[in-house]
Amino acid sequence: MQWRPWWCAVALAVVVLGCSNGDTTSDLTGTWTGTIQDSQAGRGILLLSLSHVNTQLTGSWQQTFLDARHNTGGTLSGTASPQLSGEPRDVLITMIWSPTQAGACTFTVEATLDNNDLDHFTGTYAPVDCLQPTSGSLDVTRP
Repeated sequence: MQWRPWWCAVALAVVVLGCSNGDTTSDLTGTWTGTIQDSQAGRGILLLSLSHVNTQLTGSWQQTFLDARHNTGGTLSGTASPQLSGEPRDVLITMIWSPTQAGACTFTVEATLDNNDLDHFTGTYAPVDCLQPTSGSLDVTRP
């Protein structure tokens, strides 16, 4: 039976391909730094420390501005998963930034991983519960 080795090779390929989880999401674990443009505080520095397991994100955030009254930070949680529409390689990042300082704003963040540079993402943020609403944009990279 000369066809048996060929058939075994095809069966093995099907099994190997079938075991793939299909998740093309990049691992976002690490330290991310960059700029933040806030509607009230102006331009600042953003530091994110992310842990990425499956689609779940956890970690911490810190924003620093020239006017230290606007400096805040805390914990974050969220997800990173392929977008349901548009470019299938796009990874949508959603996070909730919870402050450690009493009275500071909690933010929702929506960002997209750069398809051409998997160590770069950009996005926007908006307040969830803030007396003086502030919003803005972020642009971060991972060294």
